[in-house]
Amino acid sequence: MRYFCLFIVLCLLLPVLYLSSCAKVDDDDNQAPEVTDIRININDTVRYLDGEVVRTIKLNDSLDTDPGRIDIVPIDKWLYVSAHFSDDISLSSYIVGGRITYKSLKEGRDSTLRFVKLGRGIFGAKDSTIIRHRVMRIEDTLNVGGVASYALREEKDHHIYIVAMDRAGNMNTSPDTLRIPVKYVRRKTIIEDNSTPATPDPEP
Repeated sequence: MRYFCLFIVLCLLLPVLYLSSCAKVDDDDNQAPEVTDIRININDTVRYLDGEVVRTIKLNDSLDTDPGRIDIVPIDKWLYVSAHFSDDISLSSYIVGGRITYKSLKEGRDSTLRFVKLGRGIFGAKDSTIIRHRVMRIEDTLNVGGVASYALREEKDHHIYIVAMDRAGNMNTSPDTLRIPVKYVRRKTIIEDNSTPATPDPEP
């Protein structure tokens, strides 16, 4: 059941994606496209004022190639995706989706925000790299009737997924692209976690 919602979304989007790949393709094309080098908000930054000095915190360094890393998305900023797509014959399109958990501010149940965004720019290519594709702005709170009613759970384990399709209709279903871990973190938390503590004066 873990990917039930994902496959429902894919079933709904498949006709849209397939119409974009109406060009003639090889009937023997049964190899799914690949999605690699996935980075979330690569080289993102958070700036803050420290006294009269403007300091910059760099997130998700492009030099960090640790496969076990979890990229950070600052809350109230845009979610960006970078990735490499490849296919043996021809690519068509891709989608980026996920869900974000918000806690109730009124002692109610959590609320889940689901999103699916259609990507562009890879149609007809065998190899294509997208850099910082803008997906959506990550809101800190959700309003109900104009009143802030839910706040994002930054302690929650969140994931996004990327699904690519080629012009023959084949889709990638690799677990590495269906559960990409991310952390949504508030600006205040990022600054506190990366600030250098003051060094006490040495005793006389």
